[in-house]
Amino acid sequence: MADVLERPATSGLWHELALGPGRGRLLIGVVLSVLGPLAVTPLVVSLDGPTALYLLAILPAAFVGRLWPSLVAALVSGVLHSLFVSPPEGSLVPQAVDWVVLAVFAGLAIVFSVEEAARAQARAVQDRLAFLAEANRVLTTSLDSGQTVSDLANLAVPRIADWCVIALRSSLEGTLEQHVAHADPEKVDLARELREKYPPSMSDSGSPVVTVLRTGRSMVIPRVSAEVLRAAAQDDDHLRIMLDLGLRSALLVPLTGPYGSIGVLTLIQAESGRRYSESDLSFAEELARTASMAIENARLHQERSRIAQTLQNSLLPSEIPNIPGLELAVRYRPAGEGNLVGGDFFDVFDAGGGAWAVALGDVCGKGPEAAALTGLVRHTIRTAAVRERMPSAVLSTVNRQILDTNGDRFCTATMGTLQQNNGVVKLMVSCGGHPAPLVIRAARTVEETDCIGTLLGVFPEPELADSPVDLGPGDAIVFYTDGVTEQFSRNGTSGDARLVSLLWESEGLDATQIADRIYREAALEDDDAPRDDMAIVVLRVPGKKKTNEPS
Repeated sequence: MADVLERPATSGLWHELALGPGRGRLLIGVVLSVLGPLAVTPLVVSLDGPTALYLLAILPAAFVGRLWPSLVAALVSGVLHSLFVSPPEGSLVPQAVDWVVLAVFAGLAIVFSVEEAARAQARAVQDRLAFLAEANRVLTTSLDSGQTVSDLANLAVPRIADWCVIALRSSLEGTLEQHVAHADPEKVDLARELREKYPPSMSDSGSPVVTVLRTGRSMVIPRVSAEVLRAAAQDDDHLRIMLDLGLRSALLVPLTGPYGSIGVLTLIQAESGRRYSESDLSFAEELARTASMAIENARLHQERSRIAQTLQNSLLPSEIPNIPGLELAVRYRPAGEGNLVGGDFFDVFDAGGGAWAVALGDVCGKGPEAAALTGLVRHTIRTAAVRERMPSAVLSTVNRQILDTNGDRFCTATMGTLQQNNGVVKLMVSCGGHPAPLVIRAARTVEETDCIGTLLGVFPEPELADSPVDLGPGDAIVFYTDGVTEQFSRNGTSGDARLVSLLWESEGLDATQIADRIYREAALEDDDAPRDDMAIVVLRVPGKKKTNEPS
């Protein structure tokens, strides 16, 4: 695309006619306006007066330089026509016909110039609309505010500016974050050093950036004079460096969020020699509006992700306890993009009286409501486990608490309590609509616990039962959420069968190796983004350990 700001698109037809092409094209147009008629005149004379050939001189002047060169070409063509094509006998005084020819030439010059100016205006508007459309596409592809700012700066250079500087309010009071872009990496490094030596601050009252940020009003500096730089410089060395950059013109536009200015977009012309004018403001302000929305959306997403991550962490154990005489391994992977909480949860804790408790659950949905239910379920399990020794009684308490919230969400959960006696671990397991834990026997068999129950939070009197499980040396029990088996099913196999096969092949592995094998197969080999949370808890009674686990 041509330089988007080469011609002002909003300055009016007269500006485009008179000054739109710029000084360089005006000068070339004037040269053509003189040389063109001089070159055409001999041809007209040799052909005995086809006056229309002078249009070959007027048209190029109008195309290149617009109005003034085309009028000069019309005047020179009229004079040469009067002198050499139709001079009256015995007199060099222009006749009426010469004035008519000159008027026709001038009229055609104006028509050609107006038509070309209108076309140039239309092209300029089209270029700017295309640029804004591309900016909207680029700036909305990322939800990282730093990447969004970087994309904006790189988009602006060099198409609409030689330098692009984006200053944003920092989280530190009174400071500004600054992002700089230039086509020359060495100049970007120089700007970075300048920023480190003279960090931008809201206390710089002479800075145009601070002025725009405080007032929320755009600023055009058609010519960056030494006085302008002196007012912005913090000392003589700062001034010298800015003078060496050769800044010529600047355009500063506020980036506005819902609660006021969040930063300033500064476009600067330097080595290109171009200058900004008031006519460029509307385009720059439209770009700033698009950028402001993209930056605010990215910031909001990051803030939501941070809050969600903090909340998600609060719903999980801060540390995994060591259970004497047992191996314990936990693997957990949340799904989503980090801005949704809820889903699967797990907990392992001391239930008192020498007993330990393991709980896993899967809450319906995600988001704040699911997070609130997850917190309710987890804390209810911990509280109820202190006074209720049977897992089914604990889950029944959880069911009542969910129903008392008057919500429309439910959850599945499984809980096991265990105690050790002479090297044998005795568990009681209960399930509320949750996949039953699987037991790996040292004799290389896999058993499903007799653990069947209804969903929690649906029925006032859920069907819950306690299933005893004894673990001897080398035996292990695996608690898991349905995210594991669903992942296997999406890969084209039966989820339950694949999990049983993995556990059957895990004979002799310790708890960590078993958990890693399940996690690796279910998560790490999947190319798609995870669609569901996944939680795995493995408890194993130490016994003979297999040493040839594949990597």
